[in-house]
This record gives sequence, C-alpha cells and structure tokens, in this order.
Amino acid sequence: MGGAGFAGEAHAISALGVFVAVTAFLYVIAAAGTALLKRGTLLARLRPQGEVHISPVGVYRRPGAYAALLNLREVDFVDRTGGTPALLRFTGTWRGQPWQIADIAVPCGREEEARALARRFRLEVIEPV
Repeated sequence: MGGAGFAGEAHAISALGVFVAVTAFLYVIAAAGTALLKRGTLLARLRPQGEVHISPVGVYRRPGAYAALLNLREVDFVDRTGGTPALLRFTGTWRGQPWQIADIAVPCGREEEARALARRFRLEVIEPV
C-alpha cells in the first residue's frame, strides 16, 4: 500500500509540474506579445506622420484603428486657426443620437483637397442614401 501512495504523490507532483510549466509558457508568450505591441505602438508614435485611408465604407488610420462609416450623416471640413490643423469630421448617428465617428487632421496645404473630399462625400455617399 505504501507504494501506491508514493505513485499517487508522484502523479500529483508531475501534474503540478506540467501546470506550472504551461502557466509559465503562457506567461512568457503573453509578455512577449505585449512587448511587441508596445514596441509597435512606440515605433508608430515615432513616425513623422501616419497614414489615413478613406473609403465610402470606412476610415483606416495607421497608427490607430478602423472606423466604419455606418449611419454616416455628415462630413464637414472644420477650419482651425492658431496653428492647429484643419479637420475632416465624420459624423453619424447611433441609436438616434449624433455620434462623432472620426476626426482626421488635414495636412497643411491640403485644405482645398479636404474640402473637395467633404463635398464629394455629401454628393456621392450621403445624399444618394
């Protein structure tokens, strides 16, 4: 009987060892993933400028995220003064309430292009609906 108890203890110790090893492995993977994400965010913040892709269905910013243009109601050019950039403001509705979908900073010297894009969105995307 003494031998059976020892085998049971050995099995419990080996199960505990496997649990600890798997937990440690998952921790290392999670830590590495977090470090890579932080490094990517840091590198993106160090870039001199980001990228913005605008389509009739969404706005993709890098660094940043994707914003779907669901229930889009307005695209406005917001002229700024005092050294702050102008904006393209995409506004929609969510549960019947106005909702700001995205504000896109307009690079200096590209204001007319942004105004034209706002007009085009009104004519081709918003009004036909």
